[in-house]
Amino acid sequence: PADEPSRAQTMQLAAEIDSFCASMDVQVGVNIVSRSQPFAGTKIRALAESNGMVLEEDGLFHAYDDDGGAQFTLANLEAPLFVAGEMRHLHTSGLTFVIDVPLVADGVVAFDRMMRVANQMAHALDGTVVDDNRAAIAPESATVIRSQIQRFQAQMREGGLPSGGALAKRLFSA
Repeated sequence: PADEPSRAQTMQLAAEIDSFCASMDVQVGVNIVSRSQPFAGTKIRALAESNGMVLEEDGLFHAYDDDGGAQFTLANLEAPLFVAGEMRHLHTSGLTFVIDVPLVADGVVAFDRMMRVANQMAHALDGTVVDDNRAAIAPESATVIRSQIQRFQAQMREGGLPSGGALAKRLFSA
């Protein structure tokens, strides 16, 4: 039919969607590194669970919002994944918190919760919250990250792809 897009138009649209998705595929992460002793797996698990996080089959603790939507994950900074039956034997020098921005409905709320949990766990474990370069995260840095999350999520909404929505989950999930 005459009103169907040409192959070239379809390929152009696909390239635009791919480019937009690539520019929005953003993760925000912070780490907790030990100041002295390695972190004990039992303490990590207790702290994560007391903050409402759930250890899933993928070896990560997941934080969910009240509606069951993903907010962020907690991973071992070192190679071993978290395994329920092995937590009592685990010791690690660091942890990583990550928000997958396109998959989270309200990135700012998720970021603020993640930072509260990271700071609380760092205090309890005698660790420091740092960025990927192992620099301490100052309040000013958190403000900048929060505004970047807001900007990305606004761009997604304006592009007709609201973060945390069904289409975003299909396009950005592994």
